[in-house]
Amino acid sequence: MLKRGFLSILLAGLSLAATGCGSPDEEEEFSYGEAEMRGVAVGEFTGTMTMSGKTATSLDLTLTQAPPQSQPTCASRTFGLEPQCIATSSLVLTGTLTTGDGAHAGTALDGEFMVLGYTMTGGELSLHAGSMSLFIAWDGAAFHDGSVGGPEEGTFTLEKKQGN
Repeated sequence: MLKRGFLSILLAGLSLAATGCGSPDEEEEFSYGEAEMRGVAVGEFTGTMTMSGKTATSLDLTLTQAPPQSQPTCASRTFGLEPQCIATSSLVLTGTLTTGDGAHAGTALDGEFMVLGYTMTGGELSLHAGSMSLFIAWDGAAFHDGSVGGPEEGTFTLEKKQGN
């Protein structure tokens, strides 16, 4: 289940990478900014969570933008291919999760909302709390296909509360 969300981002990235980065004169400009990403991923959300073999329960999720952090030093290696770049935007988040069954009562989460490409036509929200991971796709209008991974697996839905 978790692999599906990662796989969709990877496949989208590979299709973008096939075009390469081009020269600086050919670079596209992003058609969205931080405010638009916050508009999608920051706020109060509601939905349902269904863990394997259990009854569906309500969930409440609150997400805020995390304070600025220093950028990690990264190394990447490519074997057999020319290096390609992929335009990405990430919004680092923190939040809390509460479920109606009491399994989570203000569980602290951290993660990110990531958009691939120069236009904001879709993205993925990934959140983590200890060994539990939540992944859900955003198709440009709504969140769908949420998966829960960790010691227990499941699915979830997510909808932004009105006025957020």
